[in-house]
Amino acid sequence: MTPEAVGLADVIGAVLRRMFADEGNVDCSVDTAADSLVDPDASGSLLGFQRRAVRRSIAALDRWGGVLLCDSVGLGKTWIATAVADDYLARGEPVVVVIPSSLRTQWSARLRSVRARSVVHVLTHTQLSRGTYPQSLADQPGLLIVDEAHAFRSPGTHRYGALARLAQSRRVCLVTATPVNNSVHDLYWLFRLWADDGAFISMGIRDLRALFVDAETGVVPLPMRALLRETMIRRMRADVSAEVDGSGRGIRFPRVAPVTSVQYDPD
Repeated sequence: MTPEAVGLADVIGAVLRRMFADEGNVDCSVDTAADSLVDPDASGSLLGFQRRAVRRSIAALDRWGGVLLCDSVGLGKTWIATAVADDYLARGEPVVVVIPSSLRTQWSARLRSVRARSVVHVLTHTQLSRGTYPQSLADQPGLLIVDEAHAFRSPGTHRYGALARLAQSRRVCLVTATPVNNSVHDLYWLFRLWADDGAFISMGIRDLRALFVDAETGVVPLPMRALLRETMIRRMRADVSAEVDGSGRGIRFPRVAPVTSVQYDPD
């Protein structure tokens, strides 16, 4: 990453922190830990903050056609996304899930809990890029869930074009803990998977691209604040640590050990 990109990423992080000041700090760093630290309780029911995310996701999907599920790593985004899928399946709408190959086992376990799973089509990122899936899926309506969606932030890639074609007729739920990696335009191109530049004119956003160009200056355009509050769900561990689950136990996260320096001689 170039020094210029690092600086811009810092600006984007500051912008997102200001936008979500009442929801805790926003972490734009890359975190590769497993997303399984907070699971539903023994009864299988979602925790309170997860249920709220399901309701907000469904509302955004129904109104705007898409949602960015960007909770921090460990808050159960997979559980939330499958609950959203279950809602759409209950309406009789098919669901397509696009995932990295490494998450196939995790998603398979979750999808066993949803109804009519025969209409849930699971594709890997590789299958999507290579087109090795039933082409009849391309024009179907329903819900599209994309895990590790930040892998599709570059519009010039074959995988981006393949996903954009698959998303054309669907509501789109993008799941990622790192919606911004190098540039604010990473986020813009995620929006463009389901929305054109005039999709949010009712929010006062006449041109989505122009809005993101303005955001590059580090100044938070007021319409962008409204856009992200309507279409993005982003909580950190600190935001939910005070909640309790159905059994009355507080949510606890692993403590991070202090960093230690190791001295070594290259020879």
